[in-house]
Amino acid sequence: MSIQSKRFVLAAEDGRMVTYDTRTGPSLTASRALSYVWTNPTEAQTQRLAYQTAQSA
Repeated sequence: MSIQSKRFVLAAEDGRMVTYDTRTGPSLTASRALSYVWTNPTEAQTQRLAYQTAQSA
């Protein structure tokens, strides 16, 4: 029997998902493969403000 854990991503209204590049910092990507994934929805929500702030700068 396998146990699957849920995965959570933060997404913008246009569908792009958050990602993090070590050179450029937080950004948005259309690629699910490059999106940053959390295993806990609370952890994802705590990062929402940081990504929103970075995108508005």
